[in-house]
Amino acid sequence: MRIALINTNRIQPPIAPIGLDYVAEALDAAGHEVHMLDLCWEPSWQDAIPRFFSTADFDLIGVTLRNTDDCFAASQHNFLHEFQQMVVTLRKASHAPIIVGGAGFSVMP
Repeated sequence: MRIALINTNRIQPPIAPIGLDYVAEALDAAGHEVHMLDLCWEPSWQDAIPRFFSTADFDLIGVTLRNTDDCFAASQHNFLHEFQQMVVTLRKASHAPIIVGGAGFSVMP
C-alpha cells in the first residue's frame, strides 16, 4: 500500500512532526510504501499539494493537525480554516481516503 503522510503545521520556527514520524516508521515496518510532505518547508502549500500528488497515486492519506491556533493572546490566529482549505485541496488532488489525526484533532475532532 502506498501511503502519503502530510504535516500541515506551518508554525515558525518549525516543530518536528514526531507523531507523524512514529506513524511513518510503523507503516514502513509493516511493509507499506510511505511518502511524506512537510508543508512547514513549502513557500506555498497551495502549490505543494498538487505537485506532490502529481508524482504518484496513493491508497491512503494521513494528515496531522497539531495545533488549532497559535496559543498567542496578541494574535489569536486560528489554523482551522486553513486546515479545512488544505483538506479540500487534498481531496481535489486525490480520491484516496483521508485520515486526520494529531493533537489538535484529538482536542477538537
